[in-house]
Amino acid sequence: MIIGIDESGTFDLTTAGHSVIVGAHVFDEKDLKLLHGAFARWKDKYKSCKNAKGEIKSSSLNEEMFGSFVEDVLMVPGDFFFTTVATIGSGHKKVDIQLHRDYHVRCIDGGIAKCREVGNDRLAEQYVQLRNWYRGLSYQVLLKIWILGEAIGHSYRGHIFKAIADKRDQTLGASSIKIDEIFVPRKEHVIFWKDFLRSQIYNYTSRHPIPMVKEWPPSHPLLVAMGDDIIQTGSELQMVRSGSFFRDGCDFATSHATTEIQIADILAGILRSELNSDVPGMRLEKLLPFMMPHDRPIELLKMSSEINTEKSLDPYESFRKKDEQNAKTARV
Repeated sequence: MIIGIDESGTFDLTTAGHSVIVGAHVFDEKDLKLLHGAFARWKDKYKSCKNAKGEIKSSSLNEEMFGSFVEDVLMVPGDFFFTTVATIGSGHKKVDIQLHRDYHVRCIDGGIAKCREVGNDRLAEQYVQLRNWYRGLSYQVLLKIWILGEAIGHSYRGHIFKAIADKRDQTLGASSIKIDEIFVPRKEHVIFWKDFLRSQIYNYTSRHPIPMVKEWPPSHPLLVAMGDDIIQTGSELQMVRSGSFFRDGCDFATSHATTEIQIADILAGILRSELNSDVPGMRLEKLLPFMMPHDRPIELLKMSSEINTEKSLDPYESFRKKDEQNAKTARV
């Protein structure tokens, strides 16, 4: 399982346009090698468009380059696909953002108290630092980290669905999820981002259990890899701990050194441009075959105006794209 994650947009609460996070997926190292080779050849074809770090950004693409990107890059590894999560900043009220932040702070305070009850003062102090960092985040960054957590869960679960459908579930034994490090403005705060994202993955799989096949033996690569981090109920899995998931398979990385992040960046930029344009374009239509799931290619999210603790803190109101061809409006 190999996923590169990047974003396009501001996530500012005054912005009326879409902000987008894309997960670019390949199944294994063989697919990744094909993708790397195809992408390198494509960039060399348009080397004059590379920036100082050797990247080609979506803003540089003309129609010829876009067509070549689809045919010469995306179509080379036959199992390439991508997942998309989006939000509209201006659809959120500060009072709602504050509601969820206050709830999270109370949860962290509860964890601090429990640590001190059992005499684990060192862990308590770590959570104090996490709480203080989290409490000081701007509304814009809060929205971005919440949507990023949802995007990771959406990508992870979607990848497993696709692997099962394509009978490639034997590739699920190892996870390599690379997130563009630009999400984290200060490197010393990476540990806080990871801590909070771990909690979000737990909550995501509570709301959206991970699929499995009942006939999978205990030796199946996914079950072995997840080990004691999961509980199994029928044909579904729930991640009860996500420490090893983030420690072993999920990390922040530089985009110019990570092909799958660069591809996610290009796709996110294209989709954001299409969604925010008043004139319907053909680019989205050409990308639809690579978008998963096909019946819901863009997951548009909005924070709810209440806390529902009975649903493991489900903070999102989910919207469907009713018209996949132009994908210009989202309706409840």
